[in-house]
Amino acid sequence: MGKETLRVWKPRQVVLEHHKITISNLSFGRLAIISNKLQKILSSSMPESEIRLIIQRFMDTTGCRATIMVEGNRVWPSKYILRNFSEIIRFNDMNRMTRQSYEFLSSVTGSSAHYNMYGWISEYPSVDSLARYFGRNEFGMPVLENIPGWYSDAMYIAKEIDWMLKNRRALQALA
Repeated sequence: MGKETLRVWKPRQVVLEHHKITISNLSFGRLAIISNKLQKILSSSMPESEIRLIIQRFMDTTGCRATIMVEGNRVWPSKYILRNFSEIIRFNDMNRMTRQSYEFLSSVTGSSAHYNMYGWISEYPSVDSLARYFGRNEFGMPVLENIPGWYSDAMYIAKEIDWMLKNRRALQALA
């Protein structure tokens, strides 16, 4: 039999003075390592928006694939999402969308419920339709106006995607 990894289904919580951070979707040993590292780099006096950006940077630089939440809201790693959107835009192919990018769009940007990723892609089948969506989401407002200020990690990603969409012709010329 192959080597099995023990999975812990009960998330581990790191509690700073004013913020609750939940880490899940990793083996118990990795949970302990990550929670210890986060406790060392985070300060309880930091505002949530700053904590979120530090955790995002930590996830991107270490390749951490855990689901990390601050006060019950997911921290989004930018590296993989932005790489995926760059690929989608360069090749003008919405079918290249990953599950993580879809979850970001459907959870953060003002998208109403779609049955699944393929339902979302059928609603927005082209990069041009994605650009229109970023200009006016399903709630009738620009995506960047839909994201609250404390959600700094999501705002960083959305701003980068918005920039890529506005410069999509140049990016597509590179493909």
